[in-house]
Amino acid sequence: RYKPHRNADLRQPRVPAMIEGLISFKNRDQGAWVRGGDIWFDKCAFVDNAKGLTLSSEGTFPNDEGSSQQVWNTIFIGESENVGTASGSSKWGMGGVKQVERSFPKDPNFPMRGFEVYDGPILAESCTFKKYATAPEYNRWSS
Repeated sequence: RYKPHRNADLRQPRVPAMIEGLISFKNRDQGAWVRGGDIWFDKCAFVDNAKGLTLSSEGTFPNDEGSSQQVWNTIFIGESENVGTASGSSKWGMGGVKQVERSFPKDPNFPMRGFEVYDGPILAESCTFKKYATAPEYNRWSS
């Protein structure tokens, strides 16, 4: 597990790993799954992923007391305007946001989610979530 400290020495102060401007688009499962201490995301975009971003903070005692993961100024989009093509997609179905056929990262009834906390502590601030749709007629529930 990643534990960013100055000079890789746990006795030294923490130095957060900054991930800025990451674009994660049309991934079959997670746009990003991260475990470790003090990993921070800023100005990122997670679009058309089954699960946009999963954060799993170290934060365990006494390994790395006080560590956290943070995400801010980031956008999460469930169903973008880019519907894909039936021939290029392993999963194809009716969209929940717009009633058009589109590609899906997983099965069309998979509950797409933008941001998932596996364990914490986690901070999310100034994030935007768009175009996540519940479509009960297709047995799809977004969370």
